[in-house]
Amino acid sequence: WGVVALVLGMGLVIWEPFPPGVWHDDGVYVLLSRALANGEGLRYTGVPGAFLAPKFPPLFPLVLAPVWIVSPSFPENAAFFGAVNLLFLAVFGGLMMAYLRRRLGLSAGLAGVAVGLAVISPVLWRVAMIPLSEPLFLLTLVLALWAGSRMESKESAGRLALFLVAGGLALHTRSLGIAVLVGGAGALFCRRRWKDGGWILLGSVAVALPWALWSRWAAQALPESLKDILGPYGGWLLGEMGRDPAAYLGFLVENGGSLLARILALLLPGVTGHPLWVGLALVPVLGVGLWELGKRSLTLPLVLLSTLFVLLLWPFQAVRLLTPFQPLLVLGVVMGFHRLLTHRVRPGRGRWAVGLLAGCWVALFASVSLVRLFSGWPGELYRVRSDALAMAVRAVEEHTPPHAVVGAPELWSSLHLFTGRQ
Repeated sequence: WGVVALVLGMGLVIWEPFPPGVWHDDGVYVLLSRALANGEGLRYTGVPGAFLAPKFPPLFPLVLAPVWIVSPSFPENAAFFGAVNLLFLAVFGGLMMAYLRRRLGLSAGLAGVAVGLAVISPVLWRVAMIPLSEPLFLLTLVLALWAGSRMESKESAGRLALFLVAGGLALHTRSLGIAVLVGGAGALFCRRRWKDGGWILLGSVAVALPWALWSRWAAQALPESLKDILGPYGGWLLGEMGRDPAAYLGFLVENGGSLLARILALLLPGVTGHPLWVGLALVPVLGVGLWELGKRSLTLPLVLLSTLFVLLLWPFQAVRLLTPFQPLLVLGVVMGFHRLLTHRVRPGRGRWAVGLLAGCWVALFASVSLVRLFSGWPGELYRVRSDALAMAVRAVEEHTPPHAVVGAPELWSSLHLFTGRQ
């Protein structure tokens, strides 16, 4: 509860209100939540034809829908949509602390270092300042990891079901949640619980299939010209794989390097470009940490590895996709240094060198993160885009009739929310 209060207090100090839609997905989530609150279903109500929305998993819009019921007037209620994420991030911090202490058996000091570094990450706060689904996904991720560790520790149908529920919540918040379910099944297989692992795989299919089928069915109604913006990615990605397998394999090799660079960027805030590769020294430390965590619960490292495998296949090389897993990466490095300093390295120069590296990394991560947090870095991009959105809203209101259809692939959701134009 202390961690919850500290994170919430920090969030209230650094948080800035931004209009929904300054990015892209944030405006669509708000639009979908309004449709759900009005009983219209999961629909793109701002688009001519009000097509069903097969691209965005439904849990986050469902969570935002009550805001419209309690405060239906827009834009007066705009600040509430971003504020919801402050609560999610605070609860995540408390749950993460409890999970590390109660399920993984970490000391209060070690758990505090890992959680403290995780919750001051400015990258994490950047996605929390506007209504994006990452903070809710973080919450469901910790719940799934907790349920996974309980599932590993004792054979029980109830514990299997609880993990499937938590993993299903993660999947219906962000599609990357499929890696959570795969990681849980893999943990049981590694422990030679073949039957239970099989049940988790079958249960995962049962959990994922309704949304997958509905999404595919809803996408068929979209006009071809709108599928790129409004349609799901799955079918397109499979098509790209089959169209030119050799080119796709070449892309995988290139994407592997990009993925490693994104991981290092999350572990070394403020370090960019060529100097980022000095962080390669952290890779074996991370490996040691994940191995140590795996002794306590295999679900955690296998979920992270499954996620990295999915991102290796994924064509969009954005650091945002990895952001919800930054706390696990940080935890892995903290555990790696702890293991090396207490078990693996003999007293003398070796331990001194590892201790120096650990101290430098903690100092860099903490200092850069705190400076960025309290200097307004998380909202920097949103201020620029807020100005662009304000100009776009004025232009649309001044130069188009009220029933106009406006071509705007980037700001379409927010333009509809603020101007009523389709």
